[in-house]
Amino acid sequence: MRQVILLALLVASSPVRADEKEKRSGESHDGRERAAAPQPEPLPSEISGEQKPPPGSAEDQALWSDAAELTRRVHVSRAEATRLQWDARTDRFDERLGERARQASGGEAEKLLGLQKLYREALATNYLTLTRRWPVDPTRGCGYAMLHLGSAMREGKAELLGPSRADVRACVARARPAVEVMEASNADVARVSAEAARLLGPAPAAPAAPGKGT
Repeated sequence: MRQVILLALLVASSPVRADEKEKRSGESHDGRERAAAPQPEPLPSEISGEQKPPPGSAEDQALWSDAAELTRRVHVSRAEATRLQWDARTDRFDERLGERARQASGGEAEKLLGLQKLYREALATNYLTLTRRWPVDPTRGCGYAMLHLGSAMREGKAELLGPSRADVRACVARARPAVEVMEASNADVARVSAEAARLLGPAPAAPAAPGKGT
């Protein structure tokens, strides 16, 4: 397990390529310009939860809406994890906590090293949670099952509604625990990152490439 975590950390903390920085830029919490995380493709509107549930029974509409909300949460939680992994490259908390610990002594050094350990573990768990095989489509969530249920609701055919309901319920049962784990992991990374930012302050600006800014 330790080797897997170390591998995940190496991937997550690999340097941002110059061309990636030039393609996408944004602003950090301290106002510095930084590379922004790649944005995921938006969900198609018919499965994003933006539309009202199709006409049908209150039970079917509630089931459809539950699946739509979980689909949205799958999409949002994975996008947030991608952003957190991307920000780790720019913030360099792992490296900076180690540097500060080497300059400190006694209790302060122990505190910094303890936070570095928590940060590494939270970031590695987050990366593995994001990249593992998900029990539902990692982009569309329960979207396809929703489409089938929506069609059955509009047609009102009992022979279609039964199997469609079963498919949506099965997808919801698979998606809910997976997305809850992803959301909890995101919260852990955000919490430890906020503590590191409080102790370390903003990361030093990267030196300008030769021939630029002159």
